[in-house]
Amino acid sequence: MSCKILATAVISLGLLASMGCGRDPAPSHFEILSWEEELFDAINGDRILSGIAPLERIDVLDRSAAEIAFFGIREDMDIMDLRRILAEHGVTAYVIAAHVISSFRGRPNNMVFKAREELRVADEDFIENADFRSGGLAIRYFDGYYFVVFVGAHILDTDADGNPIPTITANIWQRERVRPLELEHLRLLNETRTAKGLPPVQPDDQLSALARVYAEKMLREGFFGHSDPSGKGFIQRIDEAPLVKYRGFGENLASLLRPNDPPVDAMTSLLSSPGHRENILRKEFTHVGVAAATDGRWWMFVQIFGIER
Repeated sequence: MSCKILATAVISLGLLASMGCGRDPAPSHFEILSWEEELFDAINGDRILSGIAPLERIDVLDRSAAEIAFFGIREDMDIMDLRRILAEHGVTAYVIAAHVISSFRGRPNNMVFKAREELRVADEDFIENADFRSGGLAIRYFDGYYFVVFVGAHILDTDADGNPIPTITANIWQRERVRPLELEHLRLLNETRTAKGLPPVQPDDQLSALARVYAEKMLREGFFGHSDPSGKGFIQRIDEAPLVKYRGFGENLASLLRPNDPPVDAMTSLLSSPGHRENILRKEFTHVGVAAATDGRWWMFVQIFGIER
């Protein structure tokens, strides 16, 4: 069965270390393969003990993890590097993507135990995340350091033509329930603008309705991006809407899995991305539509900006 990756990717990147004189000899390829297999089995053992289904280990995520490890050896990663690497290995549709980093040097007495503990230290909820269905793992050694990368994923099945089969979410919250969170998100957006000396953007019902329809569509059909699975993009959505009072537009999207504070976490995520931050702080924008959609686990936020004629 062919498949595409949906909704994924929390990555733990670690360098394993211990104190000692001199440098340990480099591990053999077979040692590394053995450690990876034992570590993956240990992770699944932890999941089973916690009443969570074990992960299926798949090659595309193994290869992504290996490249992430080598990239981390050369230089620090950011979120765009992570997305690029996953996309190059076929992980093309996200609902969430993130990575956490810790560092250790030298070979511990028990590599598998140490690596598993470091995954927990880096992100204690990572190993037992019930939303992951598949995983990939890589351990790499360089100049006395061990790099450990684990990738968790939810995989979306595809039909015979390779098209994703939608994952239907039937439990989308009613608008009245999310409206206070949308208003808080709008307040944070304008607070960010005024702190930079920019005028606030005014809420617009038409832009908000367009944003809400798309937020719920992404959640209901199981995709994330400025184009839907049919290929219809942002410009096409704008062209189909009667938005004659505006002469220019922009769109920001954010997705989160079980956020602690959805409006704040979504804004933090957007501001960490140069392109999204540029939209938020663009002085020409006069109006905005803000919408959120959730099933209680996944959250989708959509901001659609307009420049009034």
